[in-house]
Amino acid sequence: MIYEHTHIVTDSAGALWQIRNSILYPQRMKKHKRAKLLETIVHHIQIYKDTIHIYKVKSHADILGDECADT
Repeated sequence: MIYEHTHIVTDSAGALWQIRNSILYPQRMKKHKRAKLLETIVHHIQIYKDTIHIYKVKSHADILGDECADT
């Protein structure tokens, strides 16, 4: 059996915190201004069958792809 691993890398601790809160406390996040986006992200995390690795990286630290993502 082949296992796929998805790696999500972000420099936004706030985004990770909001995704975490949306998973643990979905009712609290219903009035968040980005509630629909958070619900979509959580839905994809919950239905994904394989492993998802989420990493927080330091911002503006010459990490490949980070500068492009910020523009």
